[in-house]
Amino acid sequence: MYGVDAAGKSGSVLAVGKIFTGSWELSEKLEREEFELVATITRRIWLRRNGVVFCGELSHPTQVVKCAQESLEEYYAAVQQERHNMGKRTRIVMPRWMAPPCGVIKINLDASIDKARKLMGVGIIARDSMRQVMATMCSFKPYVLNPTVAEAYTALKAAEFGKDFRFQNIILKGVALKIVQALQKEEQVQVWNRYGNLIEDSKTLLNSISSWRAHHVQREANSVAHFLAKEALLQVSENFGLKNILLFFMIL
Repeated sequence: MYGVDAAGKSGSVLAVGKIFTGSWELSEKLEREEFELVATITRRIWLRRNGVVFCGELSHPTQVVKCAQESLEEYYAAVQQERHNMGKRTRIVMPRWMAPPCGVIKINLDASIDKARKLMGVGIIARDSMRQVMATMCSFKPYVLNPTVAEAYTALKAAEFGKDFRFQNIILKGVALKIVQALQKEEQVQVWNRYGNLIEDSKTLLNSISSWRAHHVQREANSVAHFLAKEALLQVSENFGLKNILLFFMIL
């Protein structure tokens, strides 16, 4: 190793430059761990030189090697901990829309509210096992500002939607867990609450269909229905068809 002191900046820089040159040559001759130790010692030598030049402090040469070894051990420990943490992490998978089984129509539904205009919007889309869009619906209703009531009303519209299109095997997918759970219950929902009648009317319509189920879905897997619910607030009349869904895919 080349000694480094405060005899002169040019001499120190030249010496350190030789050290780096020598280290580069050593990289091809030493094992990885040996070279990493040499590189760390070289860095500590450079820091020792800076301490002399800028702070007037000269540490003992033995501290150079000791500090280099401690720094390297800390680095190895940090790398090992990171690898351990990565092994424990679970991969985060964003939920997405999944096609229903063959012969089943999946109906996604969502509601939106515009408090300023005192409107709620309904968005509904039906797709089959081939991911084909069977039908969509945008609808609005004034003076519904309670989120739970809005979602219950949307469930009723989805039931009407399924019956009107004569779907015989459907899965309803909504983001409102309370409403989904109310639909799933076999016993009657208390009709005196704000949405009880809406749920019971929905069940009556759904029970006239051959087979139906209701499941909760994350917002990320219900994006099209959410878009349609927002779009419904811009409508002046109830709208069925594919125009809105095509617009959605155009802006993705």
